[in-house]
Amino acid sequence: CIRDRPYTKQLYGTVHTPYTLGITQKNDQVDQKTSMFKVMPGQHIAIHVLPKIIDASNEFKLLPLSTRKCMLSQETQGFKFLIEYSRKGCELECAAQKAVSFCKCLPWYYPNNFTVLPICDMFGSHCFDRIMSDQSFYKKCQNWCKEDCQEISLATWATIFPLGTNHN
Repeated sequence: CIRDRPYTKQLYGTVHTPYTLGITQKNDQVDQKTSMFKVMPGQHIAIHVLPKIIDASNEFKLLPLSTRKCMLSQETQGFKFLIEYSRKGCELECAAQKAVSFCKCLPWYYPNNFTVLPICDMFGSHCFDRIMSDQSFYKKCQNWCKEDCQEISLATWATIFPLGTNHN
């Protein structure tokens, strides 16, 4: 077996199509730009997920935001895309709002009635995608994006090895 050859045979060459895999919980926004694992042809990938549960008492939830310094899931005032608050969702919305301010459009797959902003054409989509791919825009709203008072955070890591090898 020759190992230096590509593991895939595409119709017009040896370049493979890149795929990514992401892990999220049900109330988080699906973010296809961060926290993703690359899936390559000819490799076995095992994704390990370790949940960490943070809960808050009813008395803690009654404290004002300035005292508790964290957000509850129903505190979504001021957001356009979030239905249920999460810090990750807030950071995603922060980056999306920055992209909207630069690109002056919104991709078709974001919630919108398109009466204020037009759907992005190919140039607007490229602009939007470039901003959403830049991690720095996710951290620009640190005063706005507070920690979750209740959450299940997921620590994830991958084990990757070539197919056809014995790894137990």
